[in-house]
Amino acid sequence: MSKKYGVVMELQLGEIHNVFISSAEAPEQVMKTHNIIFSSRSATLGTDILFYGGRDMFFSPYSDYWRQLRKLCTMELLTVKRVLSFRSIGAKEVSNAVAQISRSIASGKVVDLKQLLLVLTTTMISRAALGKAPKLMTEKFVEVAEEMVGSLGGFRLSDLFLAIINGFRSKLLKLHEEVDLVLDEIINDHIANTFSDDKTDDLVDVLLKLKKSNDLGFSLTMEALKGVLLDMFLGGTDMTTLVIEWTMSEIMKNPCIMQRVQKLVRGIFRDNVDEVKLQELEYLNVVIKETLRLHPPAPIFIP
Repeated sequence: MSKKYGVVMELQLGEIHNVFISSAEAPEQVMKTHNIIFSSRSATLGTDILFYGGRDMFFSPYSDYWRQLRKLCTMELLTVKRVLSFRSIGAKEVSNAVAQISRSIASGKVVDLKQLLLVLTTTMISRAALGKAPKLMTEKFVEVAEEMVGSLGGFRLSDLFLAIINGFRSKLLKLHEEVDLVLDEIINDHIANTFSDDKTDDLVDVLLKLKKSNDLGFSLTMEALKGVLLDMFLGGTDMTTLVIEWTMSEIMKNPCIMQRVQKLVRGIFRDNVDEVKLQELEYLNVVIKETLRLHPPAPIFIP
């Protein structure tokens, strides 16, 4: 088609205009030279309804507001100190997962790696983000979050024909109400237990303190706070699971690489896994980066 219509083509699908590029030079123009013009994600009916009209970081258009949210996430929520504070959670949950694998092998059962990884990452992220929120609240949040992932995936006519009337919008609005209600319960529970002695700050606590202090340089609304929580949870569970699953798959298909990775990991960690030594796993990092190149968990990575 590029020989007939050129390397830059426009195709209208429904009410949406799409631009296709098909040359080696064009991606550089889009992703580097004019990257700011193309930096915003296209909003869909699902992202608009479920993520508070783009008030989160993932789906907010490129702007000062987006830059401030990104700064909040990198400087407050995902700092090295903050991540290390959740180290004990990760160690415990990974230990439980390994024990489960050992029990399955001993009894001759097949290990469903995908389900195991999903449960592992979901438990770790929910504990880091929600802390000691009541179990029923956490389980309900995980349930509706999984429904959100299912609703955002796949092809929808309503994304191409914005004026179309069908049941999908009603389904999204109902799901959004459920998500919003659960988040309200979790946030109110954290506010009620702010002064508890036996309490370590989780991501909800950090966001509430930042909202109250008003030191961010912009107004952190409750909608934005909820949107960021959804970003952290969905980005940390579904995508992490996919990356680990594909990495394991690629390693198993390449025995030489698997042996080299095993030797590296066993040589560095021996009988005790210490996150401080993760930076020494240079070859494993290369393997993971190659996996990301071959199997990106999203068409365009989260900014």
